[in-house]
Amino acid sequence: MNQREVWEAIARDWADYRKVPPEEAAEFIANKSGLLLDLGCGSGRNFIQTDAAVIGADFSYNMLRFARKNAKERGLDVHLAVSDAIALPFKDDSFDAILAFNLLPSVKFNMHKKVLEEIKRVSKNGSAIFISAWNKDQPRFAGKKRESFIPWKTGGKEYQRYYYLYSKDEFQSLLKKHFKNVKVFYGREKAFKKYSKNIIAVARVAKSGQRRKA
Repeated sequence: MNQREVWEAIARDWADYRKVPPEEAAEFIANKSGLLLDLGCGSGRNFIQTDAAVIGADFSYNMLRFARKNAKERGLDVHLAVSDAIALPFKDDSFDAILAFNLLPSVKFNMHKKVLEEIKRVSKNGSAIFISAWNKDQPRFAGKKRESFIPWKTGGKEYQRYYYLYSKDEFQSLLKKHFKNVKVFYGREKAFKKYSKNIIAVARVAKSGQRRKA
């Protein structure tokens, strides 16, 4: 079973379980103007909290089906796109801000550079970027390899989700190769009341030869 099939299979459970946006994601989109891309939007838990102009993108048809349902229930007119993060179906310089909550580690590690290049391509110069990853130092990942499969049980079956487990230093080093003004910090959501579940980065897009957007 490939990863798209895994996410199609767990979409209903995911939509029921992941309803509230992480605090940092909600804060990032709260005051954004222009056009926002929620990349790897899943069932839409992040963008349904804002009235901003949003495009939600995900490679799972079922996830987008629940995202549309959630948006409709809240009276939101959101555009949704079935998209592969390594080949986004958007023009260059399309977005004023991009949110990618825990998308990157769910893509095969050898494609991470390509994903970041695509994010930069479709962003306007000066756009705000939010990218996060699971924190590998939380206890649940003790002894696991960097490239791991994390189980999700539903309907009497167990599905294996691919994740690349980043350290804070490694995550920061990667993002600094692609973006400017990179700030990396541990998320407020905790595991066992002590360990941050997520590593979060905010940054700016800088494109050579272009003026920063107003």
